[in-house]
Amino acid sequence: EVACGAAAAIEGGVTAKASIEGLMRESLKMFTDSPERPGCMFLLGAVNSTNAAAEEMLREKRREALDMMRKRIRRGIKDGDVPKTADVDGIAAFYTAVLQGIAFSARDRVPASVLTRVVDSASGAWDGLVTTRVSRGRATKRRAQTPPVPAPSTTAKRSK
Repeated sequence: EVACGAAAAIEGGVTAKASIEGLMRESLKMFTDSPERPGCMFLLGAVNSTNAAAEEMLREKRREALDMMRKRIRRGIKDGDVPKTADVDGIAAFYTAVLQGIAFSARDRVPASVLTRVVDSASGAWDGLVTTRVSRGRATKRRAQTPPVPAPSTTAKRSK
């Protein structure tokens, strides 16, 4: 099971966007609260492990976190706050990569104030991510509908 605070954060948001943002902010707190052991055991423990069973257990915990995000994004589609064409796997992978980067950065003692700006930037990316759809296995950006440009009038006066 993923850390209780993170699970509560992702389930507690009114929208999928609020849930993912809450997950990132709660995770950031967990990653930076301990000055002696910053970061995330699920990530950092696997990097230095030589124990195959421990590596597999940690890998499973990371999969659970990714699945938790996918599930919440799918709920957002069902609830109507995420477009049906959104790339669920791509969005979940993006935010997982952000969280992993924050965990490693926290371990390297990057200040929480800097990592908060990373979370702010990742939160700001949401709208662009949910308007990307999967088409034949490739993500494509949905084009905004633009009105056609009217043809020049043939009755306009010509300047002499």
